[in-house]
Amino acid sequence: MEDLRAPERLFKYLSPARINILSDQLIRYTPLGAFNDPFEGRPEIKGLASKEVALSSFAETIPGELQAVYNYFPAEVRARLSLEQWIQSSTPFMQKQQDQFLAMLGTLSKQFISSIPNKLDDVLGVLSLCEVPNSLLMWAHYAASHTGFVLELDPGHPYFNARRSDQDEFGYLRQVKYRDTRPSASLIDLDGTEMFLVKSKEWFYEREWRVLRPLKDAHHVVNSITENIHLFQLPTDSIKTVILGARASSTLEDQARLAISTNSNMSHVQLLKCIPDESHFKINIVAGENI
Repeated sequence: MEDLRAPERLFKYLSPARINILSDQLIRYTPLGAFNDPFEGRPEIKGLASKEVALSSFAETIPGELQAVYNYFPAEVRARLSLEQWIQSSTPFMQKQQDQFLAMLGTLSKQFISSIPNKLDDVLGVLSLCEVPNSLLMWAHYAASHTGFVLELDPGHPYFNARRSDQDEFGYLRQVKYRDTRPSASLIDLDGTEMFLVKSKEWFYEREWRVLRPLKDAHHVVNSITENIHLFQLPTDSIKTVILGARASSTLEDQARLAISTNSNMSHVQLLKCIPDESHFKINIVAGENI
């Protein structure tokens, strides 16, 4: 089932340029189309609905459409022809139009479906988090080759549990699913998991959890020539630790220390650092006098 219980710890890998998160408490939610995976939010959509569902829907509309036409008949015609007689005699003719209906639906489907990814990118932002703080690949890819930092965030914080109903797609942690094949179905058969939470198994190392939010709810938008960056308020009490990369500069360390020490709401936040292991291909996360 979707939406398993989140792990006790989740982490956000960031480049050095984003150290102002600690002072501004603003974090980016990114449209899926801006991710480095071109398949994000792009399942194979096989029409608006299956042929069976479309024909069933078409058949259900026939009586209502015929009644609407019947209501325009002159009174003298309706006096000689009852509504039931009209529907019974006209339904076979309407049913013969189903091929034309399917052809029209197919044309509309192609036009509409091709626009879905861009429309979603205009309205939907994603915050991506990772289950582990010591992934060499994550540090390399998302923290500027180990020069950046990682935030440890509290999955139990209300910020990550703001779902308003069982049907709500927004405001809560959701686990990414890694599969061999892309989701493939008609639009009405694709749920939120298939649309937003399925990636190739090649990305499994990310061990990703996501929070989706409407971009219109952003607290601040940075406008640029290439894209708009949507920033959302991040509660300071949702931050547990700041972990500096193995190649983090002394400047970055000073910036982190200053941001934490000058904000009383962050007095609980620990400052840690990654140290390359002397014997193995791994990094150790240390604190205190080792920083």
